[in-house]
Amino acid sequence: MDDKNVCAEGITDEMMHALLIRSDLRLVISPEMRDAYEKKYGMRFWLMPPLVPDEIIHAEPRSLDPSLSLQRGVLLGNIWGQRWLDLLRETFRGSGFQIDWLLQPKEAGILEFDRAEMERDGIRFMEPVAEADLPSVLAQYAFAVVPSDTLDGESPAAVRAIAEFEPAEPHSHDHDHLPPAHPRAGSSENAAAGFVTRFELGEIVPYETAAVRAALKRLTAPEAQARIRAAAAQASPHFSSRGAA
Repeated sequence: MDDKNVCAEGITDEMMHALLIRSDLRLVISPEMRDAYEKKYGMRFWLMPPLVPDEIIHAEPRSLDPSLSLQRGVLLGNIWGQRWLDLLRETFRGSGFQIDWLLQPKEAGILEFDRAEMERDGIRFMEPVAEADLPSVLAQYAFAVVPSDTLDGESPAAVRAIAEFEPAEPHSHDHDHLPPAHPRAGSSENAAAGFVTRFELGEIVPYETAAVRAALKRLTAPEAQARIRAAAAQASPHFSSRGAA
């Protein structure tokens, strides 16, 4: 699930090979990770993506509440380094759009920010939301933003590995069908970008204010909302945890 061998260090090739050669079933979290490990080790791997409880999945498209602000969205996923946060702040500063940061990063202690200053940049830090409450909370937004790394070699290897191999969170498209904007710069060869593109759920955009502003205007247009929400509804059943065992 978390790479510690191909892009990041932590598990030696000898130890990984010993594990894999003895395994009858080798599961990975994304197609990008599958391809990388198959290429390196010459073995078959199978895909086991993140799944969600079947009862929170909506198989029918959910329409956008017309009373919602089209200028405020939700930030999903973890921010795995100061650089990601700084890029996001620079991007949304003066963009005319705001995002609520609902899910705190697991390593929030390593990030430096002032809440008031960050809110002036367009990012409002919110308290954590329990997973059971996510459906009702996410329904209050017109779009989601999923940050990732630029894959330009400037971030630590462990951060790069997360960005390259871990897909987008399934929560937003499974039960609220939110159109995601996936900011990144440089290479588009990462799992979250592949997820958004593969299921036609949103747009991949660089960390540039003008590009993000233009993408969010497109994503909040009525025809885009209808198209993406329909695509999300169609894809959602594939990410049900029912029968996963």
